[in-house]
Amino acid sequence: MISQELRQLRADMNRARVSRREGAEALHLSYSAFNRKLRGERPLLPQEARQLREYIAGKAKAG
Repeated sequence: MISQELRQLRADMNRARVSRREGAEALHLSYSAFNRKLRGERPLLPQEARQLREYIAGKAKAG
């Protein structure tokens, strides 16, 4: 089951038009590893979540 935090991160990515490929690059992960984390198959570490939120916020401001 996907956590509420992951749902929110995915929704925030969609609103800011951040692709999964961009998210993976922002976290220095492979595309497949990033997707496993977003699907809840692997844990998204707190520092990864924070880094992704910062990337999304920066992208939202620029766009």
